[in-house]
Amino acid sequence: MRGVLMLAAAALAATVSGCVASGSFQCSTDTQCGAQGQCSAPGYCSFPDPVCSQTGRRFGEHAGQGLGGQCVVGDGGLTDGGPMTDGPTSDGPVTDGGPMTDGPMTDGPTTDGAMTDAAMADAGTPTCISELAVGGYHVCVRKGGAVECWGSDDNGQLGDGRTVRSSTPRPVSGLADAVELSLGNIHSCARTQTGSVLCWGSNSGRQLGSSDPSDHTTPLAIAGLTNAKAIAAGAYFNCAIDGSDAVQCWGYNDSEQLGTSGPIESATLIHPSNAPAASAIDAGRNFACALSLSPAGQVWCWGRNAEGQLGDGSTTPRSGAVQASIANVAELATGFNHTCVRKNDGTVWCWGDNGAGQLGRGSPSFSGTPLQVTQISGASALWSGWDSTCARLDTGVTTCWGNDSYGKLGDGSPTYNQTSPTPTRYTDVVEMGFGDTQGCALTSSGVRCTGIDYFGSLGVGVLTGSATPVAAVLTDVAQVSAGHFHTCAVLGSGAPRCWGYNLSGQIGDDSGAELRPAPVAVSGLATVTEIIGGDRATCARRAGGASCWGENGAHQLGNDETPPMSHGSPVALATLTTVDELDLNIAHGCARVGGAVHCWGENMQGEVGDGTTTPRPAPVPTSVTTGAISVSTGRQFTCVATTTGVTCWGINDTGNLGDGTDLPRSTPVQVQIFGGGALTGVLELASGWEHTCARTAAAVYCWGNGYSGQLGDGGGTPRFSARVVPGLMALQIAAHAHNTCALKMDRTVVCWGDNFFGQIGDGSHIQRSTPTPVSGLGNVGQITVGAVHACARRLDSTLACWGNNENGELGTSPTLLRIDPLPAQVSCP
Repeated sequence: MRGVLMLAAAALAATVSGCVASGSFQCSTDTQCGAQGQCSAPGYCSFPDPVCSQTGRRFGEHAGQGLGGQCVVGDGGLTDGGPMTDGPTSDGPVTDGGPMTDGPMTDGPTTDGAMTDAAMADAGTPTCISELAVGGYHVCVRKGGAVECWGSDDNGQLGDGRTVRSSTPRPVSGLADAVELSLGNIHSCARTQTGSVLCWGSNSGRQLGSSDPSDHTTPLAIAGLTNAKAIAAGAYFNCAIDGSDAVQCWGYNDSEQLGTSGPIESATLIHPSNAPAASAIDAGRNFACALSLSPAGQVWCWGRNAEGQLGDGSTTPRSGAVQASIANVAELATGFNHTCVRKNDGTVWCWGDNGAGQLGRGSPSFSGTPLQVTQISGASALWSGWDSTCARLDTGVTTCWGNDSYGKLGDGSPTYNQTSPTPTRYTDVVEMGFGDTQGCALTSSGVRCTGIDYFGSLGVGVLTGSATPVAAVLTDVAQVSAGHFHTCAVLGSGAPRCWGYNLSGQIGDDSGAELRPAPVAVSGLATVTEIIGGDRATCARRAGGASCWGENGAHQLGNDETPPMSHGSPVALATLTTVDELDLNIAHGCARVGGAVHCWGENMQGEVGDGTTTPRPAPVPTSVTTGAISVSTGRQFTCVATTTGVTCWGINDTGNLGDGTDLPRSTPVQVQIFGGGALTGVLELASGWEHTCARTAAAVYCWGNGYSGQLGDGGGTPRFSARVVPGLMALQIAAHAHNTCALKMDRTVVCWGDNFFGQIGDGSHIQRSTPTPVSGLGNVGQITVGAVHACARRLDSTLACWGNNENGELGTSPTLLRIDPLPAQVSCP
């Protein structure tokens, strides 16, 4: 998913348009060779290279008379300097890096195109940095033959023998002769000067070329691949061009991206059916494309095609290469599910997915055939990654389009999508690459990045998020609630404050800002009794009822609005003038009024509890009319603790309802204890997406999905009836997504479940299936759990939070969102 330069005429033409064209054009003046270019005897362009000891210059790779890639000598003859020692060799193309995959990711990104060292020197790049490559949440640079990486390292993708995230560059172990990099979502690959290919990081799809699925934290050679001329990393697979110009692929093959029928996982090389001899290659999420060697300029693609990314006019996946309907292509760049090319005439054409405007057409419609980006002419380089695309023009301006979340296009604006080309604020761009939440550029000053510093991927020297509690700036906190990617609190005065992700208006300040990293007031609500964060919505209890704000596509605001519309400021919850308890999950909410429960919102699985599957835009009574003590909403299910036990209804495929079955229910069923008997004496309930925990005076019980360890019983499978969490008595419990926390009797906190973002708070990123103490946290009065973070209110009314801080949800302010290009984080001494 990055730009790929053909090592034929296109490689140096990207920056040296006067001297290098098809064939061996002979120059007569230095100006024909571009910046830093020089017309050297016997009439070919040369460029600075300190390796050439006699003159410090090397001929461009397309110089005639056998001079291509050779050092310039005083009399214009040859030295024994040989081919270029740093950068792709003259017989191979330069590719670019792999894409992003699915992700809490959700699905992950790629890197951008490698350029020859001479081309980069011409663009004014620091001579010590030869290449930039961007993965899902990590970044690598090549300094000569050495490689340094930073960012996410949970699978060893930084390659230094550890799995420790880093916000500063760390050298890849044992790699000193790399000439090309390509990054997938959670793995990395390099091609060496001898033509071998080494990969490291995740091997879940056998993308490291090993039949053992274990991760590798240092480079591992790909068996059977020699004299490689180019590499391209996809999400969980890779492709390369071997010494005979044949394409070879290996790794995961769920969408036929290896060019053969699947699904399979192959640690051995597979030649995609029908793939021609290739001059360049690039890989998207789960598809790949190559430029044919002869006839030159044709594009052949294979793999996933649901968004038309193969360019053959269909949406049919292809287990063999098919030709895209375009010719005269000089450069190829694949994104997550789209493809763009630069033609010999400097025009840019794109096809495939267009949900973020990555085709540059000003509309979101996808296309299975190439469409010209009409605002672009005179393009000299091209890069794509995830769902963004950029082109450098002959004028030196770099312009980008597509997903601009967090300002990752570097245009100074965190506009969600730029559907037409928009100039960036970078200058002297040599390469660009995009991850999920960050974009980076290699410029004359070094590597500069914009976006969110997810896992340290911006390289600013400070890790976003914290695996141990950190102090939030807000004090005088009376109550706190964590939503999916946002947090809200009630101050001692009753004033509500919210911060974090705000794309759907869930912060409630009616600003339209995508992020609010510091606490802001909720519009129109001076005082509230309690605030509850949902997925992309928030509700608060107040005098005279309740109010909600944020996403409303499934009627989760309960304001009796048809058709439903999202609201960036509070709207009244309909029909209820007294509310004693509120809970809100992804698409529905419930309220306890005395001993009765009322629910509203999406009702596809009967989660509203009125015996139907009809969506409810306003609260409706459930069959629980008396005796309710606590109500808790999961994803498409609801549970209520009553004076006689616990009843649940809705979806039940992973034991969500705890009745010993996996049958969905639109009316209440009673939760059973494993071994027999109903669960009774419950004082409090807390539900995540697919599990629920209950607190009694003497114990904590959990049931439902346990794959992330969120049930706390040491297991990792679903439980269809309630099981006790061994040895735990609690004052309070809290749950969300795949996590649970408990406030113990001694006022310390324990958590268990998913820990990818450090949301357990024990200083690690290791999943925990039993209650694990949160580091250094005591004197706690209340806890809350979000999807990927958690917070605790101490008895002195101060607030501590831990876990993910991508959206500023920890409230530590200032934010690590950078919408303007950062000063060079990786530069030469």
